[in-house]
Amino acid sequence: MYVAGFLRCMAKNPIRDLICWNVRFLHVETQLIASLLILFTLNPISLIAQPLFNPHIVQTIHLTFPDNNWDAQLDSLKALGDERMLATLEIDGEIFDSVGVRYKGNSTYASNRLKNPFNIKLDHIYPTQSYQGISTLKLANGYADPSFVREAVAYEILAKYMPAPRVSYLRVNINGTYHGLYVNTETIDKSFVEEWFGSQNQAFFKCEPQFDSLQPGFCPPGNYASLEYLGPDSACYETFYEIKSDDGWHELIELTYQLGNNPDSLGKILGIDQVLWMLAFNDLLVNLDSYSGKFRHNYYLYRDHYGVFHPIAWDLNMAFGGFNHTGTGGLLSLADMQTLDPLLHQNDPEWPLIHKILSNPKWKKRYLAHFKTLLYENITNNWYVNRAEELQVLITPHVLADSNALFPDEDFLNNIHAPSYHGGFRTGISTLMKPRADFLVNHPLLKPFGPNIFHPAHSPIFPEPNDSVLIQVEVENASKVWLGMRREPFAPFYEILLFDDGLHHDGNSNDNIWGRMIKVDSANVSYYIYAEHDSAGRFFPSRAQHEFLTIKVIDTTRLPSIVINELMADNVSTVSDEEEEFEDWVELYNRSDKDISMSGYHLSDDLSEPEKWAFPDTIIPSGEFLIVWLDEEDDEPGLHANFRLDKSGEELILTGGGEKDSVHFPSQLADISWGRFPNGVGSFASMNPTFAQVNDYHTSLEPQNSPSIKIFPNPANHQLFIDFGRNISGELALFDLMGREMYGFEYNHKSKVNIPVSGYARGIYWVKLNGEVIGKFLKK
Repeated sequence: MYVAGFLRCMAKNPIRDLICWNVRFLHVETQLIASLLILFTLNPISLIAQPLFNPHIVQTIHLTFPDNNWDAQLDSLKALGDERMLATLEIDGEIFDSVGVRYKGNSTYASNRLKNPFNIKLDHIYPTQSYQGISTLKLANGYADPSFVREAVAYEILAKYMPAPRVSYLRVNINGTYHGLYVNTETIDKSFVEEWFGSQNQAFFKCEPQFDSLQPGFCPPGNYASLEYLGPDSACYETFYEIKSDDGWHELIELTYQLGNNPDSLGKILGIDQVLWMLAFNDLLVNLDSYSGKFRHNYYLYRDHYGVFHPIAWDLNMAFGGFNHTGTGGLLSLADMQTLDPLLHQNDPEWPLIHKILSNPKWKKRYLAHFKTLLYENITNNWYVNRAEELQVLITPHVLADSNALFPDEDFLNNIHAPSYHGGFRTGISTLMKPRADFLVNHPLLKPFGPNIFHPAHSPIFPEPNDSVLIQVEVENASKVWLGMRREPFAPFYEILLFDDGLHHDGNSNDNIWGRMIKVDSANVSYYIYAEHDSAGRFFPSRAQHEFLTIKVIDTTRLPSIVINELMADNVSTVSDEEEEFEDWVELYNRSDKDISMSGYHLSDDLSEPEKWAFPDTIIPSGEFLIVWLDEEDDEPGLHANFRLDKSGEELILTGGGEKDSVHFPSQLADISWGRFPNGVGSFASMNPTFAQVNDYHTSLEPQNSPSIKIFPNPANHQLFIDFGRNISGELALFDLMGREMYGFEYNHKSKVNIPVSGYARGIYWVKLNGEVIGKFLKK
């Protein structure tokens, strides 16, 4: 009876109605209720292999130590430094032998604490050992966060605007016993910087003071990892920065010197835009256990091969007011945090990164534009609290079953909306942020909005190398408009002015159409728009430079006359052959201006046997398509090759006429094709099939029945944005092609939403509103 009542309570409201149960009852029935809760929340997707950083499920790992006194041994090793204890690790049925385990953390670790944070190195003994390319697990224990969602929500917000670690939750079992729920945060290592900055062997620093070490006596006193210039000797910096590369001290010292003495030149050696995002994020979310607080720490610096340092924020468990010391004055009260100055430390030289950059009017205006984007995209619309509640639903059974949790169950259940007093005052997340949002919306620095930016466009849409491309954008109420651009994927952006003078292909003078011509080479061009007037600036996209528009350059001179245009390796119900059988197929396209005979051409799926199947004497007219069935039935009438495609991925090769075309396709989804866009010349991607027709990739992935709804970017990688074009209310859900719900949340009177999809597997997903399909998108 009690269990049935408990599940009814959960079904009504998974968070607030939990409070209707007496905590003593939960303790009496701990084992039974925990088991039923886990079954109640079990998602079918957890039964198959999932990305380790899937933010929508809780996965389980198993650690097995050879001795039962592993805790005492890890405590002893922690006292010695970075020594590790060997253990066996199991993740999703995969066994890893001799992983290296140690406790990590400063304030988050205590020898008398049952639940300490872990650092687990899979490659400690075996250098090639990893899981999904991940060699280190960093597991946080929820220290200073009764809600257990601060870190996850903060990282998801940060990841919208700059490179940031991925995050998820893991249940940790040790020697067969459930030890507790942990926050699993991606390691900032060489793999991380390789992914985000295109290199890994440049200067790389963890900016974290070593509180147990002293500076040499000849050094000027430093203020933690503040980036103050301390002279030319690297020994003066080793107390505050931990080098992660083979060398790089000279580059770091040069950065501190330029910051202190020549700040206007910083744009050449420092990723200013990422600095602005990080500082605005710290201030808005009262994330003072960071560069913006007392200890000026918890960030990394990586210098890319263009000579530019990039900041990377980390350790966000005290975001949303978990740490309340700015470094000046005393501890902040709740009211102080709610009204924290959006220009905190602007006039304080002991925080030179803030002082020097925000003293520059150009950068200050951009900082405030980013601040407003963060504020309106995450706080005033209640995204942060909706996501926090969503995560709490996900982790509730695992937290309530955690006998080693650092806070009482009541504090966990209440702390999103109410303070906790266990071990000291911990503000509720919305208790802090709702008044803070009201304060900031009415702040005189944040009230002015920048110019309105509409419809950036370029023509031609798909230029060829050495073409001139016209960039035009409609901007209202602007004094200046810039085009930010780069011609290589990891290169720094640079800016050039756009014009509204009628002399630069921009229409008529002062008609609010700004433009200019640019020249493209063979590389794609990434770009954004920034506009400002006397009071404020604005970006398009609003998350620039982290997000941007792309001019895709197509070099048609490198393509053969006959190309592989589209293929399907898992044809379940799309189109049948002459025998009414659903077989693999490939579509060829004649992109030349003449008819071509296929005599002498061959198809193959084997590089070592490129002439596996020979074409009969068949003509493909200019601009037309030819279908070949790949079904191992070459004795049937029509074009049937003597091999099939492997839907798990392989190579397809076309040779003939002195030319060759080939494509390596990845694992394919049922009834989803792999085709070129633009038709005949573009690169390949998953698409709805256009059998013997022009490939229209964008049309195939845009909503068919709701043209006013915009789903972008499409394909999506980290975040998916949905603009309904009007206010909507109801249940929004994402489903994979097998009908499994991947995301579901109720929205009330929203016109725009964004959803983190970084943990999703690659493929097509349906978007439903109130049970009706409104579109679909491709996860890259």
